[in-house]
Amino acid sequence: PATGAGRVLQLRGVQRYIEVDGITLDGSNVSFDTIKIEGNTASDFAHHIRLKNAEVIGSSVATGTRQVILVTNTIGSGNVGANEFINLTVHGGGDDSFDHGFYIQNNDNLLEDCEIYDIPGAGVHIYNGSGFAPNNNIVRACLIHDLRANAAERHKGIEIYTTSAGTLVANCIVYNVPAGVTPTAGININGDNVKVYNCVFTQVTGQGIRIESA
Repeated sequence: PATGAGRVLQLRGVQRYIEVDGITLDGSNVSFDTIKIEGNTASDFAHHIRLKNAEVIGSSVATGTRQVILVTNTIGSGNVGANEFINLTVHGGGDDSFDHGFYIQNNDNLLEDCEIYDIPGAGVHIYNGSGFAPNNNIVRACLIHDLRANAAERHKGIEIYTTSAGTLVANCIVYNVPAGVTPTAGININGDNVKVYNCVFTQVTGQGIRIESA
């Protein structure tokens, strides 16, 4: 899109069971997130969206809190997400540690075989600030590396915050997480019932694995 456009792809309302395969989404010029899958009310809630086999590029002109891929939920913990992100290359955009590659706020999402790099915040950020936990999300076989260095920011390969049942991180590799303000980590966990299997966290200028009190 030309400079000033809002997003490349935004899904909301009754949009569900949609697959986007092999289409590069370049948000270099957009003012907000490159992709937003939105849930505001019980009747305005997109879910079961599959994005696969593509490059997704963040905005280089937007300021403020902007994500490359944002999955929102402001309704409640029982609402379905069930979106799938498979074999995506996600990079670029953002200007501070609140700007992430993926920002996941609801349940039952799958991130698989994704490569994420050149992000100023976290490669994957699972968190909901509306008072309920995003559950049953899976991050599997993802490669997160070379986050963008800024000594004044917090850098994390994967951040799982105030989540609970069913969160799984498996077979992921995280490397080249640069120095910044505390906490900087390969993976940062603040929550219950999070499982991490068969992962590698290396070349992290900080803590490879950071576990906080839930």
